[in-house]
Amino acid sequence: MTTIDDLNSDVLLQILCKLDGPTLANISSANSTLRSLAIESQLWQNLCFSSWPSLRHLLPSLPISHRAFFSDAYPFPSLNPTVEDTETIEELLSAVDIHHKGELIFSKSVSSETQSQWFLSSPFQLDVLDRKNELPHLLNPPTSTPISPEELTLSWIIVNPKTLRAANLSSRRPVSVGRHWYTGETQIRYAVVLDDCVVSALLTCSSEKAEVVEVSLTVEGNDGLCLNGKNSLKVVGKALDGGRNGDWKEDGIGKLHAMYWECERRKKEIMENKVRREWTVDMMLVLFGMVLFFSFFIKLRFF
Repeated sequence: MTTIDDLNSDVLLQILCKLDGPTLANISSANSTLRSLAIESQLWQNLCFSSWPSLRHLLPSLPISHRAFFSDAYPFPSLNPTVEDTETIEELLSAVDIHHKGELIFSKSVSSETQSQWFLSSPFQLDVLDRKNELPHLLNPPTSTPISPEELTLSWIIVNPKTLRAANLSSRRPVSVGRHWYTGETQIRYAVVLDDCVVSALLTCSSEKAEVVEVSLTVEGNDGLCLNGKNSLKVVGKALDGGRNGDWKEDGIGKLHAMYWECERRKKEIMENKVRREWTVDMMLVLFGMVLFFSFFIKLRFF
C-alpha cells in the first residue's frame, strides 16, 4: 500500500508551496514527513516574509521558529483575554506593512522601550512614521491610479522579544475613514477590541498629496480617553499571552468590525449619560442658588 511518505520529496514540496498558512499547519501536524519537509525547505520562513515583509530585518535576530511566529501573528488575538498575570514587557517590537490590492506600499519595523517613567505615565503611542522626525512616505507613484483609502490593508504585528510571543493588533481593513476636523488630512483607522479597550492603528495621509505622514498605535479605554503606557502595556500583554481566534477571512474581519462599532456605541452611551448627569447637577446647583437668593431677598424685604 502506497502512503504519502512514499512520494518523491520534490513532488510533496511543490504541493506544500501552493498551500496557505492554516492549511500548511494542519497538514504538517498530521504527518511528520510533511512537517520536516516544510521546516527544512524554509516554507514557514518564506510564508512569514511574504505575509509581513517588514519582518525580514526583525525575525533573524530572534530565536523563534517561523511556524510558531505564524501561528501567533496570523489569527487575531482573543477579544476577551483571560490572562491574569502577564510577563513584564521591557521592549516592544513593531512590524507594520501596508498593502493595496496585494501590492506592498509601506513596510517598516521599529523598537520601542517601555520602562522609562515618561513612557509609563504618558499617553500610550507607538510611532513607526512620525511627521516631526521623518519625511512623508509616498503612498502611490505619480503615474499610478489614485488609491482609495478603503482599499488599503494594514497589519501591525507586535512582538515581545523576551517571551517571543507576537500578536496582530490591526483589523487589516479600515474600520473607519474620515478627515481631521482642523487639518483636513485623511485618517484611516484599523482597530481591535481587547478587554473593553480599543487598540487603534491610525494611518494619516496628507490632504494635498498622496503621502503617508503618520502611522501610530494607541489604546483607548471605554470612556474614549487614551490610556497611559502602564495601563496600555497590560492590555497589550493580554493580547500577546492570551488566546487567538479568527483569521484574515471575511468572517474574522467582519467580527472585528462589529465589535469595534458595538464598543463605539457603548462609548457614546457612556458619554451621553455623563453629559446628562453633569447637566442635572448643574441645574440642581442653579436651582439651589436661586432658592438661596430669593430666601436672602425675602429676609431683607420683611426684616
